[in-house]
Amino acid sequence: MSEPQTPKQAAEAAAIRRRWITLGEVLAVVAVVISGLTLWNSYSERSTAAAEKAAERQSEQAAAASIVLSGRVEEDGEAISFSSANEGRVIQSLTVRFPSALGVSPVETLADARLDAGAFARAVRGATDAKRIRLPIAVEAVFTAGGDLHRATGLYQLGLERRDRLIGGDAIRISGVAYQGAAGRAPQAEIDRLWRPTAT
Repeated sequence: MSEPQTPKQAAEAAAIRRRWITLGEVLAVVAVVISGLTLWNSYSERSTAAAEKAAERQSEQAAAASIVLSGRVEEDGEAISFSSANEGRVIQSLTVRFPSALGVSPVETLADARLDAGAFARAVRGATDAKRIRLPIAVEAVFTAGGDLHRATGLYQLGLERRDRLIGGDAIRISGVAYQGAAGRAPQAEIDRLWRPTAT
C-alpha cells in the first residue's frame, strides 16, 4: 500500500500534470496551424496553376485570332496581292478601307486578296502632287486558323510612286506595303489621322 502524499508532493504532481496538459495543448495548436498552412499552400498552388493554364489558353486563342499580311507587288505596281505572313492562316476575304478625305469606297476581295491601284489612284493623284506617297489603309481580314473562322483588322502603309507617262499624264503605282500594327476600335479614325497628303 502506497504512502499518502504530502501536500507538497500533491502540489508538485498537480504542477507536472498541468505542464503536460499545457505542452499537449501547444502541440495540438501547432499541429492545427501546420495543417492549415499545408492546406492553404496546396490551394494556392492549385489556384496559381489554374490561372497560368487559363492565361496560356487565352494567349493561344489571341495568337490564333491574329494575322499579319505581307504583299507582293504585281504588274509593275498596278496591283498588290496579299498573303498571310503567319503559318496556318488561310485568307477568306479582305476589306480595305482608305482615308475618308480621299472619298474612296472600301474595296472587298475574296480569296485572291488582290488590290488594284486603279481603286484609289485617281483620288490619290488629286489629293497630292508628291512623288512618293505613304497611303495608310485599314485591312480587315476574315481567315481560318485551326479550323476556326477569325476576323482581325490591321493598319498598313501602302508605298506609292507617281510615275510619268508619255500618254495620259502621270500614274500612281504601288511600290510595297508595311504592317503598322493591329487596329484599335476605330480603324477608320486611325487611318484618317495617319494620312499626310503632303508626304514625299
